[in-house]
Amino acid sequence: MTGAAAMWHSVEHSGFEGDLPIWTALAEGSTGCVAELGSGTGRVALRLASLGHSTVAVDKDVRLLAALRANQAPGTSVRTLCSDVVELETDSLAGCDLVIAPLLLVNTLAADGRLKGFFASLRGACRSGTRFAAAYVTELGRGSESLPARGGFSPAGSGQSHVRSEVDQISFNGDVHTVRWNREASPGSMESAYERLKELSRSDLEDAAAPHFLGRPNLRIPASGGVIEMKVAVFHAV
Repeated sequence: MTGAAAMWHSVEHSGFEGDLPIWTALAEGSTGCVAELGSGTGRVALRLASLGHSTVAVDKDVRLLAALRANQAPGTSVRTLCSDVVELETDSLAGCDLVIAPLLLVNTLAADGRLKGFFASLRGACRSGTRFAAAYVTELGRGSESLPARGGFSPAGSGQSHVRSEVDQISFNGDVHTVRWNREASPGSMESAYERLKELSRSDLEDAAAPHFLGRPNLRIPASGGVIEMKVAVFHAV
């Protein structure tokens, strides 16, 4: 992503609110802080902070975290932690009793072969009994236009545009990968990048989480606004 990363991220994600009731309901029972992994510019973290929760936003992109801090409403405070979620420092989330991973973070980690390493990293960062909840999808059909965080935007007079495309499939080294494209265009140039996604089942998540986390009953995020239903896997650290 270019220097406009924070603007594009906000445009893509800010309009999706279908999962917010799940995260706010889970946070209601928290006695410690709540951490959002892959927070970006703070779509969920800022909402929880506005409701009075002590909140930590974790993202590996320092530009997105800077935008989050700039967007905080008066009287709210979100602590930011710049880190890859697979490389969390020991006890860095020890004060949190709820950690959430919205918007298919675990699907992207699985596609990169990092899901099991992520659970090990998270367990080292949090304390025993910490709840972890992650949104995921089980089916990713080619051409799907019903995933969250999808859209296009062109700032007036900027000559730039940004589009996150539908799901596609590409062949790489003999393997077929499910991907979602990001494209940024400006006069005379075009930049393209993609993120890989992998379909996940509940058992896939439980296998990756063991022995660090044990599962609790699933929750779900109903389909809304043209976005498909997502499942929410809930675990607790052992």
